[in-house]
Amino acid sequence: MSLIFISYASQDRAEATLLKNSLTSAGLTGVFLDYDPSDGVPPSARWEKHIWQELRRSDAVVFLGTRHSADSQWCHSELSYAQIKGIPIFPVLLEPDLEVPLLADSQWRGFLAGEETSTERNYNVAFRIVGSNSTMSYRK
Repeated sequence: MSLIFISYASQDRAEATLLKNSLTSAGLTGVFLDYDPSDGVPPSARWEKHIWQELRRSDAVVFLGTRHSADSQWCHSELSYAQIKGIPIFPVLLEPDLEVPLLADSQWRGFLAGEETSTERNYNVAFRIVGSNSTMSYRK
């Protein structure tokens, strides 16, 4: 099964949740969001170890680009690992004029506040990811 790992800052949890729901509604299975009650880090698990295990298993990383995530040491580590291992990164710009040096040479999808509602923005991200990577697993 393919796994999509969502990299985000904790302050952007609402956006991350909308994205996960959009991806699963679009038919993708194996979307990992760390705090998700059904598919995230289980209670009593060593959360740091579990997150690294899921990132190592991932086939793609979706990075939610906000000022919070750009400043996050965790997001930086996740992106660095994905780049080193050749895991495709789908950066999604959620705030204007954001700079993330690790992704300076990456093509971003821009979904800025005011252009669409959060739900519309996340559905569009989901469908563009689905359309851009035919190796992902879908529900039948």
